[in-house]
Amino acid sequence: MLGLCLGLLLLPTQTPKAGGPLLSSRVELGEIPPKVVYLQAETLSRGPVHEAYAAAGANLNFSGKHEVKTQPPAPLLEVPPGLPTSPSQIWIPGYWEHDAEENSWIWVTGCWREPPIGYGWLPGYWAQLRPDQWRRVSGLWCMGDGESFMLDYSPAPPQKSLASGSMPPKLDNRDPKSKGLFYSPAGWDWTGNRYNWRVGRLERLADNQVWQEQRQIWTPAGFIPSMGYVDHRINLRGIAYAPLRVVNKPKTLKLPKKPVEIPIVEVVEPAGVWNANAWIEASWRDRLGTYYFGDYYNPDWAKSGLVPARDARRRHGDAWLQSIEELANINDAAIRRITWQHSERSRGRQTPPPRVTKLDQPPAAGEIALVLPALRLDPSDLRKSELEKLALEVADQQKRLIQARQELEKQGQEGKRVSLKTPPPFKKADDSEETSPSKSVQPKK
Repeated sequence: MLGLCLGLLLLPTQTPKAGGPLLSSRVELGEIPPKVVYLQAETLSRGPVHEAYAAAGANLNFSGKHEVKTQPPAPLLEVPPGLPTSPSQIWIPGYWEHDAEENSWIWVTGCWREPPIGYGWLPGYWAQLRPDQWRRVSGLWCMGDGESFMLDYSPAPPQKSLASGSMPPKLDNRDPKSKGLFYSPAGWDWTGNRYNWRVGRLERLADNQVWQEQRQIWTPAGFIPSMGYVDHRINLRGIAYAPLRVVNKPKTLKLPKKPVEIPIVEVVEPAGVWNANAWIEASWRDRLGTYYFGDYYNPDWAKSGLVPARDARRRHGDAWLQSIEELANINDAAIRRITWQHSERSRGRQTPPPRVTKLDQPPAAGEIALVLPALRLDPSDLRKSELEKLALEVADQQKRLIQARQELEKQGQEGKRVSLKTPPPFKKADDSEETSPSKSVQPKK
């Protein structure tokens, strides 16, 4: 059993009160200061893993239903509940994702993340394809500093695989000769003017390193080829928080006897972290490389291309999951148990894990806790206000970067290399340097 938690520190504290001191002087709409509202939310033990924390290589088959017919809600301001595990980790806010089975929107919470060396995070967004059709454009790690990027746009990759059909080589996690050896699956590489087929191969990396497989990121302007690169293993990567379902969502507050409205800043704060055991016990993958945890045993999910991550690793390779199995020293007996459990749950003969977690209650006998309580700073802690400032600054920077990316991708860019830079913050005429948001995305020491 893997005794490692993605959050590492698990001491829950008091939830911030609604209307707290969240930079009300820094967020304004006209002359009326906003009302800060911490939204009530359920912590889910079922949902996607933030794409910036981990993503698998995408399969060649990009077909399937990826569009939704309802407009996603406006993004929320998300405050990290606690400090990162390393001063070099950055805060990456969350985003909305649609749950097709429950026909509802869930908030994929943000994460503390150690960036891959030499890479910056380019956030994703929801693109409106038609008046009643929306599709998410994934974020990705690109070579850059987080403020400026060079992006290559390509046509859709060929859907035909040239692989012989053989499965990845089986590596024994307990064999010293296999330590640090990862399989990089075969696939199509974009060379700037054409696609070339690359055969699968084994890569040997240093301790605490893992190979990130290549991905093809769909955009309205073409595909962005995200080539493979070296990334951090789970013990150094950061903190992945569990998703939320918002319970109450106010719109506006009206002043008495005045025809004006008070703007509301809607704030969420994660309460739980994904347990690292979930990667072994209850992880899934879709065709686009997104990881999921929890109860996805409904047969409709399999029809949409969602498969157990362990099964995908066996068929196609998955260096990230392999690195976790190596760290946990998973043996054949444990793999057989997990495979049997998945089969029993799929046939309805064993109860799947709960979809909503109760962080104050231990799991039932024979179950594992997919979500554990997150370390949360007390509202009176001075570091809490620093996290609130950080949340606002990062949200502002990512909003400007997303807007620039949207404008760029409204036009066809296939076959082009394009420079994308984050626009500078908007300044009023009376703004001074002291009141303008900082570009830093790291908490102060």
